[in-house]
Amino acid sequence: LFPMEKEIPKIYFNRGKEMDIEVMSTTELFNKLSLSKGHNPYAIHRITFYLILIITKKTYSHFVDFKSYDLTAGSALFVAKNQVHYFSKTLLENDGFCIIFNSAFMDKHYFLSDNLKLSRLFNYHIERPIIHQKEMGQDSFIDLAEKLYEEYIFPNNFAKSEILRTLLHLLLLKAERTKEVHAVSSAKTHWLEIFGRFKNMLEKEYVNTRNSRTYAAKLFISYKFLN
Repeated sequence: LFPMEKEIPKIYFNRGKEMDIEVMSTTELFNKLSLSKGHNPYAIHRITFYLILIITKKTYSHFVDFKSYDLTAGSALFVAKNQVHYFSKTLLENDGFCIIFNSAFMDKHYFLSDNLKLSRLFNYHIERPIIHQKEMGQDSFIDLAEKLYEEYIFPNNFAKSEILRTLLHLLLLKAERTKEVHAVSSAKTHWLEIFGRFKNMLEKEYVNTRNSRTYAAKLFISYKFLN
C-alpha cells in the first residue's frame, strides 16, 4: 500500500524563535510544508520531536504509523518522537493549530510532581494517539490552542518561553486526564512509567545493544535509584 524507500527520512526539530516550542495555524503549517527541502511531507517520514494537531473547524485525516485518523472540530492528535507519519494536502481546507516541541520539554517534565507523569499520552504502543471533543466532556483543547498561538505571536518576548511552556503543560495535563478516564489499557501508572523508561532507553541504545538483559539491569538500577 505504501512505497517503502530504503530509509525513511528523519526530520529534526528546527528551533523556532530560540525556544523549544513552535505554534502555527494550519495555514501557516501548510505554507511551511510547501517550503520543505530534502523530504516530502506528504510521504512517510519520521520525526524526532513531538507534534500536536488540533482541529477547530471542519475535518482532517492524518496518517500515523500507516493508520488514518479522522479529526473533527475539537479533536487533537498526538504524534510522539520517532513515529512515522505524513500530512494530507487537505490540511489547507481546515482550521486549526499545530504545536511542535522537542524532547527537552518532555524529558524535563516541566512543573510535574513525582507522582504525576505523562504516562499514557504519547505511549502509542498501547493507546490511540487521538482524543475527540466528545471524550473531553465540558472541557476543550481549542481555547488552550488559541491561547498558545496568541502568546507565540505576541510581540512582547518577556517570559514568552515560560508562558508557552505553562500553557502547553496545561494542555498536556488535560489530555493525560482524558486518557486516564478513557484508557484503552488497564495498565497501572507504575508499570506505564517503567515501560516508558524502557522505550526511551531502547530508542537511545538499540544501535549499541539489543540484549534484553542489559536493559533489564539498567531498569532495575533506575527503579532502585528512583524509589
